[in-house]
Amino acid sequence: MLNKVGKYLYQASDPDPRALKIVAVSSAFILFLFASDPLPGNRYYVVGLLLTTLALAAAILLLFAK
Repeated sequence: MLNKVGKYLYQASDPDPRALKIVAVSSAFILFLFASDPLPGNRYYVVGLLLTTLALAAAILLLFAK
């Protein structure tokens, strides 16, 4: 199922690999900043951490989907 979702997203958006690499590197940097000063009690921290992780996972998935 994950393969079907990846193929659908890849066909729907036809992403540029350079843009995906930029998103992956910047998301990894933001995750590093989140990890250096954790604030798990702050809900904005948790939401930011979740969204950044999802962006990184989506970029990696789309980079290796093809």
